[in-house]
Amino acid sequence: MTVRTVLVVDDNRINAKLLRLTLEAHGCLVRVAHDAPGARAALAAWTPDVLLLHVPLPGEDGLALTRILRAEPATREIPIAIVTAYASAADEERAYAAGADAYVRKPIDTREIVRLVETLAAEGAAVRGTDA
Repeated sequence: MTVRTVLVVDDNRINAKLLRLTLEAHGCLVRVAHDAPGARAALAAWTPDVLLLHVPLPGEDGLALTRILRAEPATREIPIAIVTAYASAADEERAYAAGADAYVRKPIDTREIVRLVETLAAEGAAVRGTDA
């Protein structure tokens, strides 16, 4: 597996740590932010292969952040997976309408999240025309 870079954005520090440790155990390089401004600061300095984004964040929520990232040339091609406890079909539709590439319901399956990161990273590389 190619080393993947992932930005995890989750205001719940325990959930963020779980995602970070899971992905690092599978060879990913992971950075964590706990709110939208933190995510923007990380993205200004670094472009991850995949962004895992929680919906309810303090201040600006994950769907609003997704819309903003999709509108900006520097971030529009980064694959975004919404990771949330919201489970309704309407919630999922809102996530995809905002520009998400995937929707993951909590509790997460750790094996599945690793596969999803790999898939999204490879698809994102293909879109950007870079090596997978």
